[in-house]
Amino acid sequence: MTATVRLISWSRGPPDLMARLSVFLMLIVISCLLAGVYGALHNQVSYSISPEYFHNLLFESTGVSGDGNPRVGAAQVGFAGTWWMGLVTGVPLATLALFLRGPERAMFRAYFVSVLVIIALSAAFGMASLTLDVPPGALAPEGVTDPGAFLRAALLHSYSYLSGIVALVAGLGVMGVTVWRSRRDG
Repeated sequence: MTATVRLISWSRGPPDLMARLSVFLMLIVISCLLAGVYGALHNQVSYSISPEYFHNLLFESTGVSGDGNPRVGAAQVGFAGTWWMGLVTGVPLATLALFLRGPERAMFRAYFVSVLVIIALSAAFGMASLTLDVPPGALAPEGVTDPGAFLRAALLHSYSYLSGIVALVAGLGVMGVTVWRSRRDG
């Protein structure tokens, strides 16, 4: 029994498992909310680029009405279309955070640093997509009065998901280094 106790050394005593699991679940919920808010704000940018992208495609395909306030509708589409990315990002980040040594607040701190990296990179890559030329021969649906803007908004949406995955890898790297340092120094 003594040998087993010596193998497990905690810098500040054993962690409170229930507290850590509660933080784990909170981080996942926070991830879903942040991802949804990011999508709602992202759609404000893409709606500014091409309202037709929403009126001719997204409102109809998502069942959201753009008849009232189309900005609110764009935000609804964005939230509904991205909250699940919070699961994709939150579960691995929160899982890594469980391995941090120290108090539960260290889990929050490391998580938020990683999430800031993910949000910043996703936004930067998404906005960088606006500098891309619309592919030659790309066609917008019939009746679109500004096909260039329509296709630019479509590119922004497509590249945003790709940039989210790239940013997730960076965020996981940040969290991984943080966990490694906490275990090395702890």
